Formats: sequence, structure tokens, C-alpha cells
Amino acid sequence: MTAALYQDVFAELLGELCDLVVPVPLEPPPNPPRVDLDRHVGVYERVGTRMEARLYQGKLILHVARTDALAEVMPPFDMELIPLTDTLLLGRPPFSTRWRSVMFYTLPDGSSYLHDGARATPKVSDES
Repeated sequence: MTAALYQDVFAELLGELCDLVVPVPLEPPPNPPRVDLDRHVGVYERVGTRMEARLYQGKLILHVARTDALAEVMPPFDMELIPLTDTLLLGRPPFSTRWRSVMFYTLPDGSSYLHDGARATPKVSDES
């Protein structure tokens, strides 16, 4: 709810005051492209968060769990990731009405990452 209000208010204000157009939030297409989801399977971990990407019935499911003190108040959740491209996918947590983007990429040194929001999370294992 807060994100939707923020989007609406700032889109209107920036449009009227600065003549800027705020892009509409991303949504999955009606017919998502077929991509190789298997390459994203694995465990991604950063301080405070562990994410496990696994295939289930042809869909990529991201299990997100806190590993810090917030784990007591933020239960783990699963969200299906729907492809927009082979590296950009959208997921909607069960507590949200908004889609969030998840980007998978590999650095020149070969290390793989999942980028969710403003945080990059390294892949620590190819097993989920």
C-alpha cells in the first residue's frame, strides 16, 4: 500500500512540477518468454539474508529467509519469479501487491549474483 501511494503521489508531483514522466511499475507479461531458468538455480547469501532459487514444476521459486535478528519477526517466504528476459525476472512476495524485480548476472571474474532491490547478493552454491 505504501509503495503504491508513493508511486501515485510522486508520479503526479514530478509530472506537474518537473515535467518528468515516472515509468509505470513493471508487471509480468501475459505470455512470459521461455528462458533457461536452470542457470539461476542455487543459493545466494549476504549478511542477514539467504535466498534459495529452485525449480518446481518448471517455475523458478525463490525462497527468502532472514538470518539475522529480524528472522524472529520476518518469517521466510517463497515467491515465483516470472521472466521478463533471461536475466530479469519479477516476483511478488506474499505480503505485497507490488511486483519486484530480480536480476541475475555474472561478473567478468565469473562470480554470479542476484540483484534484488538495491542489494547485490552473491551466489554461494549451485545447489538449492
